[in-house]
Amino acid sequence: MTEVAAAIFWKDGKILAGRRGGTGSCAGLWEFPGGKREPGETLEETLQRECREELGIEIDLGSLCAEISYQYPERKVHLSFFWALPKGEPLSTVHTELRWLSPQELETLDFCPADTALVKQLSAALSLCPGRYRHFKGKEYELLTLARHSETLEPLAIYRPLYGEGAAWARPAMMFAECVTQNGKTIPRFEFIDGGNKGENKL
Repeated sequence: MTEVAAAIFWKDGKILAGRRGGTGSCAGLWEFPGGKREPGETLEETLQRECREELGIEIDLGSLCAEISYQYPERKVHLSFFWALPKGEPLSTVHTELRWLSPQELETLDFCPADTALVKQLSAALSLCPGRYRHFKGKEYELLTLARHSETLEPLAIYRPLYGEGAAWARPAMMFAECVTQNGKTIPRFEFIDGGNKGENKL
């Protein structure tokens, strides 16, 4: 199995993606920057090296965002995605194109099959807008903004309950936006009710 480390760069409300060149099943498709782990490397070291080699930058590396295993025709891969911030402007030295994409734009491009489920999750989480939401168990909340954890770099949903004292809470944005199964149906954990405008969160 091929071990791959990839970066989820979230900056100014957008996410960095690169278009693959070359040949193979993913040629011409989009992906999150990264590459294969070499013998003796940690995944974190792999990602730092790959960003120097492929993007010409150093990075601030955060926590693990997701892990995905996928069987391509030519090989099986295990991908570890990390939250990260670039130090400088990434350069397109390996990809045929680099783009900073809004959460909504992510789903308009053809990503490598191993990335598609994560693309949908990221799009949902990072396009959350301020306003009222109803939890699937019935109580209502106000989403105030998205913020970034100072150490893990993970996006956080900052919200408050519309009952009791209403003190502000925080939970991972990916969790806030995820779906749950109730009575055999897949429904949002938090359903948007009203208020706010898309695209206001620009971390």
